[in-house]
Amino acid sequence: MTGPGKALGARVTTRVTTRVTRHTSTLRGRWHLGRIRSWHDQVGAGRQNGQVSAPASTPASTPASTPASGGALPRSALDPAIAARLRHDVRGLVPAIAQQWDTGEVLMLGWMDDEALHRTLTTGRVTYFSRSRDEYWRKGDTSGHVQLVRSVSLDCDGDAILVQVDQVGPACHTGTRTCFDTRGVPVRGADGRPVSGS
Repeated sequence: MTGPGKALGARVTTRVTTRVTRHTSTLRGRWHLGRIRSWHDQVGAGRQNGQVSAPASTPASTPASTPASGGALPRSALDPAIAARLRHDVRGLVPAIAQQWDTGEVLMLGWMDDEALHRTLTTGRVTYFSRSRDEYWRKGDTSGHVQLVRSVSLDCDGDAILVQVDQVGPACHTGTRTCFDTRGVPVRGADGRPVSGS
């Protein structure tokens, strides 16, 4: 096609393309607006219930009160002032070191979320959260090797918990007093000589 006919066809094509583009943009805008309104409705409903949660498609960091399992476990009754001082990992956990209160002996390392710490602070027995079993466990319930709480301290950065305990029996599941073993891990001092006790 040549001449006026070709020019007319070009103008028609341009107008149709422009209208389709505008229509597509409008639909996209409505779709995004719908998602925003849906998210706004979710937030509004959550605020009425005292909760605010992100939609499933929106990545969000795990808040301190979220159970380590990611499931709908009961909210922790841990003092909010204490919870605010903790720096949790992505699963809502903080490493907890158990130490014999009178000798200073380091016994074991476990993990706690807010609820485990709350139980530890209020029951006189140490409760941990098992990452492998995805559940709470109170030290000694099956073995009899209980840990009686004497004091609890938080690291200056809030990323570790020190629990001083009175350990009854072995602390380690292997039957040894402590989970830490210096055998086979030689240490040399600044003078190059083996350090006593390593």
